[in-house]
Amino acid sequence: MARTQILSDMIDHTAATVASATTCDIGGTTSDRVTISGTTTITGLGTKTNRLRFVVFSGALILTHNATSLILPTGANITTAAGDTAAFSSDGSGNWTCLTYSRKDGSPLVIGPTNISAATLAALKFGPFTAIASATTTDLSTVATIGVSITGTTTITGFGTGASLLRIVKFAAALTLTHNATSLILPGAANITTAAGDTAAFLSDGSGNWTCTSYQVAAGNSSPATVGAIRNLAASATGLSATVSVTADEIVVENSSNAYATLRSVSLSISGATSGSANALDTGTLAASTWYSVWVIWNGATTAGLLSLSATAPTLPSGYTHKARVGWIRTDASGNKYPLAFKQSGRRVQYIVGGGNVTATLIMASGASGSVSTPTWTALAVGAFVPSTATEIAVSLTTTSTNQIMCAPNNAYGQIASTTNPPPLSLYAYGACSVTGRLLLESTNIYYAATAGQVVCLGWEDNL
Repeated sequence: MARTQILSDMIDHTAATVASATTCDIGGTTSDRVTISGTTTITGLGTKTNRLRFVVFSGALILTHNATSLILPTGANITTAAGDTAAFSSDGSGNWTCLTYSRKDGSPLVIGPTNISAATLAALKFGPFTAIASATTTDLSTVATIGVSITGTTTITGFGTGASLLRIVKFAAALTLTHNATSLILPGAANITTAAGDTAAFLSDGSGNWTCTSYQVAAGNSSPATVGAIRNLAASATGLSATVSVTADEIVVENSSNAYATLRSVSLSISGATSGSANALDTGTLAASTWYSVWVIWNGATTAGLLSLSATAPTLPSGYTHKARVGWIRTDASGNKYPLAFKQSGRRVQYIVGGGNVTATLIMASGASGSVSTPTWTALAVGAFVPSTATEIAVSLTTTSTNQIMCAPNNAYGQIASTTNPPPLSLYAYGACSVTGRLLLESTNIYYAATAGQVVCLGWEDNL
């Protein structure tokens, strides 16, 4: 039997599973095929010498590059994904080298710049980072190196008109990058507030327009975001107490310097019975039949809630710097001044009929008014039923017998039987019936006309 066949027979080709660990000893198994399970960061593969292992990763973890003992392609850490494969070889000293690495999705480990000619790349100098002061137009074409360090805090609206250039930028301080859909295109089509240590890649086209192809926040900095961005926001009040409950998987809060933080697993109980502290009313005492905005606030360590009369500038408790409005409550007319019972999911809010202090539907108007045939419209103020930031109102029209009722966001709609300009909500009834709809608010009023019936407010959609 040939020597190579003997050696082959001595190796176990059955795949073995090794759990990820700081030191993941893949050389300790006799199999040359290894599945690494788990998500623990790996900084080494053991000290076994002269081994060859073919590895499949079953999950996401970090392989930490070490120029001596764990040498990875491109000299950088690799974040694995389920199904990725690699080949590792150890030398006579037990140091491991990744010979090949293949992503399951086919993408490369490093994505290079695009739309740059070979001549342009050859002319670029991959030297150290060159410092340049921030300015309204911070001309990156004046720097001969790809690496640029931008100092200062001046708002940047453009990077000059240099064509077909690549620049890797480090920011030394907080400043604002101003999005422009033509000349300075930023991720999310929104301005970015930088922080010291943040880095970004910018690429200019043949006309000198710049695109940010990637933005990386420094460790400890918040990602560029939009204040109030939420995931799975929910809020409610029972109508039986002064307490409001707020939960969210994630919410982005902002401070006065436009720095952002993403709060996760938010679960708050905010009481309007107290004031001047976190999870309370910001100042004063609750008043009857009054709107109060609901906020999530943060002091760098603790997430809390707040109620405030202000739609934009609540009085924050000492130490709290970040905030985001998440909704509104309206207190009842009783001496308790409890929030009206409601349930909120994302931007949508609905009154809970039968919940505590909401014993029946909230009637905006009833009886005959105006004319459904002329037509003559009656204005209905919405301020007692939806907050000032509401973008939509949910209403229900009811009527009985042969009565008629119609409702619209303005008074320019035609009569109830119009075939060319009919109102968006109407009932031409031959018995008791109702219709429900949502109207985009165009002013602080909606409009109705009726021979009899009711206009009922069910809830609203907020402009968060």
